Amino acid sequence: GFTFPIIDVQDQVDSGVYVHRGYDGVSDSLFGTQVTFSGAGLTHTFYIPEPLYILQPRPQGFEYLYLSGTRYLPMPVNKDMTIEWNPDPENVHGVIVFLRRSQTPSLDRLNYAEVFEDNGKASITSDVLMQFGAGSDIKIEVFRGNCYQATNPAGELVTVVGKAGAGTAITLQ
Repeated sequence: GFTFPIIDVQDQVDSGVYVHRGYDGVSDSLFGTQVTFSGAGLTHTFYIPEPLYILQPRPQGFEYLYLSGTRYLPMPVNKDMTIEWNPDPENVHGVIVFLRRSQTPSLDRLNYAEVFEDNGKASITSDVLMQFGAGSDIKIEVFRGNCYQATNPAGELVTVVGKAGAGTAITLQ
């Protein structure tokens, strides 16, 4: 395991350590392990999930998009869509899948969210996709994580978060 100091504790403010893949130079070696966080009068050990990679719908590179003339990977609006990722058998909290219509203003972008078991596969029904409509550009995001929150002896709220996520995009046809 690893031990990390809890930093930036502010009185009655959500603060602490956030471990997020690809953020703040956090090492990939932390993911998929038990990590101990200590400081501010608290010590806690918990599981940081494995890094997450979306396998389907497969993220497309710039060359594919340029050569095909599409903005994002085309996906039929009238068929169920399967999202696949690398599962983490140790993650008991599941994953959350977000579908966001990219044309919608940022303050009202969240159009669909659902929690699934972290077994590597989720099905989004055509009923959900048809609510977005043909021609919609949809960003798909999948996250898994763990969180610990406690009040230390000084009365400060300390939050420790470990999460991993990935995204891709489709255009509904």
